[in-house]
Amino acid sequence: MKNKESKIRLWLKKKVNVKGVRFSIWVAFIVFTLVILGFAWLTQVFLFDVYFTSYRISNLEKDSSALVSAYSNIDYKTTFTDYAKSENVTLFVLESDGGDLSVKFFSQESQYGTSGVLTLTTKSGKEIKRAVSEFVASGEKSFILNSEMDDSVTYVCALGNKGSEFLVIHYDLGQINSTKEMLITQMWIFTATVVVLSFIISFMISGMISKDLENLSHSAEEFAKGKTDIKFKESGFSEIKELATTLNYATAEVSKAETLRRELIANVSHDLRTPLTIIKGYAELIRDISGDKPEKRNQHLDSIIKETDRLTVLVRDMLNLSQLESNAGEIKREVFNLSYTTNRVKDSFKVFEELNGYHLFADVEEDIQVLGDPTRMELVLYNLISNSINYTGEDKTVFITLKREGERVRFGVRDTGKGMDSEQAKLIWQRYYRAKEHVRAVVGSGLGLSIVKAILDSHPQVDYGVNSKIGEGSEFYFSLPIAKNEDNLQE
Repeated sequence: MKNKESKIRLWLKKKVNVKGVRFSIWVAFIVFTLVILGFAWLTQVFLFDVYFTSYRISNLEKDSSALVSAYSNIDYKTTFTDYAKSENVTLFVLESDGGDLSVKFFSQESQYGTSGVLTLTTKSGKEIKRAVSEFVASGEKSFILNSEMDDSVTYVCALGNKGSEFLVIHYDLGQINSTKEMLITQMWIFTATVVVLSFIISFMISGMISKDLENLSHSAEEFAKGKTDIKFKESGFSEIKELATTLNYATAEVSKAETLRRELIANVSHDLRTPLTIIKGYAELIRDISGDKPEKRNQHLDSIIKETDRLTVLVRDMLNLSQLESNAGEIKREVFNLSYTTNRVKDSFKVFEELNGYHLFADVEEDIQVLGDPTRMELVLYNLISNSINYTGEDKTVFITLKREGERVRFGVRDTGKGMDSEQAKLIWQRYYRAKEHVRAVVGSGLGLSIVKAILDSHPQVDYGVNSKIGEGSEFYFSLPIAKNEDNLQE
């Protein structure tokens, strides 16, 4: 028995989480329902007397003009009688003679007299006489007496031009009590039905919403544990579907980044291990063999220095990329000569033309001024050119251009290598991506394009990309606005 009660408590605790979405939606729906029901009770029951009385008075005032006009007809009694029956009122024509009232016409004999004679001595009759008396005293065109003595409304207006004849419409408000009682009974039935349905419907709707969110939460927990292949279920309401779609996209990107991170670690480990192995090997050769032989020793030392330089480039590029992506360091904004910077960077690669047989052809338009960070833009030029040197074809040829295009300037560097397809072109800018065709670089670390992307993204109004086809090589480019006179003034 206790075990069963414990299971029930656990079920209730799971289903009725007062801080959960399901309970909050359910409570909100119930509160909204109760507010609507409260408003219905207020208007349909508690204010029913006030509204109905106001409604009857308004109708009596509106209909009186037609009745006054009908009084001039010979057959007015038929019109008055029909109106009294249709509106459930008692209608009188009273005549004043020296202060005494006599009945010229009335639509109902019961309650007010017998055999066509109205005594006006009953409670309602006295109220009618009081209404006429107050009407005469007021001097108004019409008068309404809302009497609590007999719970009635009496409307009085003058008939004809003599001023001694009065039209009196008397309505017994007690007639609405039965209607009100019936309305209250219906309202209780309506209230009970709505409350039960709102409990059921709100419970179902809140359950549908919370179930989808619970599924997303469970998947997110699995993702947090390292399961990057988790799939968020795209179901339910459109907003939840959009959230699941976004999470799936984020999961895919994280999974991709994780894969590329592993590849980077493997590549960097390889790039670090190789020069370290070489350095260690040559150091051992110097210690054991060439230490006393100057010519051999110098050759071995040159190899050590070369591999050390390669390690320096790799570490430098990793630090640069980390600094750029963390937005560390100040980005300078000054006008500088991009033509001069391009020629200077191009000249720094002459050693590869002299020693490795590379051919760098440059078509650089002179004196192009731009606004940006000259040091970082120089690094962009260096990395793009070195990337083309690393991946150019067997002819070892690289083409460099810098041209004005309207109010912008375009830099491009083209190689004659294998090229790439559109899918690969989208991936090359990613931090951890390395082309499958990658061979040991002549210069650089393999992180150059990631650094280029980070720098160009930090400059406004810069467009960049790559144009490439399989077998036709690749052209990397960027364009930015030419500096204006006001840019010089700002600086």
